[in-house]
Amino acid sequence: MLRLIYAGLFTLVTLPSIANAEIYKWKDGNVWRYSDLPPKGQAYEPLKAKKPGNGTVVDAAKPDAKKPMDGEGKTAEQKQSERKVREKACAMAKENLQKLKTSGIVYKENTQGEREYLDEAGMKAETTAAEKEVAATCK
Repeated sequence: MLRLIYAGLFTLVTLPSIANAEIYKWKDGNVWRYSDLPPKGQAYEPLKAKKPGNGTVVDAAKPDAKKPMDGEGKTAEQKQSERKVREKACAMAKENLQKLKTSGIVYKENTQGEREYLDEAGMKAETTAAEKEVAATCK
């Protein structure tokens, strides 16, 4: 469960940087290739930013002048979005802790996908880790 939480948080954190990445296009034989890194020793073409519905080109480096920014450079929408992500992570951490405390038998999957059932010491360690996760995410 913690892996799922960490994977979700990692995706949410890295997705905006991936979305704003420069994309390059080049022809390799008869195949068009696309990448976020330009090819070495070949001619390439950087792809332009897509136009939104109003016909203006979006420049990720320039903040939108119409949206008020706070002292940290974040809009109210960005703050609200981040708050929702934190609330969801907190709820998931609390749910994980509750399951650990109320479930009789708990298992984790190893790297081969096999179940490894936790003994009393393992349950105590997982519960302690889950309590720390709740404390960290539910500030």
